[in-house]
Amino acid sequence: DQTKQAGTIRIGRDSERCDLVLHHPDRNIERTVSGLHIELFWNEVAQRIYVRNLTRDRIPPNPVLVDGQTVIDQEIAIAENS
Repeated sequence: DQTKQAGTIRIGRDSERCDLVLHHPDRNIERTVSGLHIELFWNEVAQRIYVRNLTRDRIPPNPVLVDGQTVIDQEIAIAENS
C-alpha cells in the first residue's frame, strides 16, 4: 500500500505527514507526541522492523521509548511484544 514516505510508516499528530495519526482529548498529553514523531521501516539485512525517532533535531529531543530504551539518534529493532 501507499504511505506518505515510501518504505516507512510515519506516526505523529500531523495528518498531512503521518500515516498513523495520534490524538488524545487531553491537550497536554497530546502535545507529548510531535507532529511527525517516529517512523517504522523494514531493515532488509536484519529482516526486522525498526523504529527511527524523527524529533532528534529538536532541542530537547522528544524521546521515544522502546522496551525501556530511549531512542534519540539510533535506530532500534522492534521485537515481538515490544
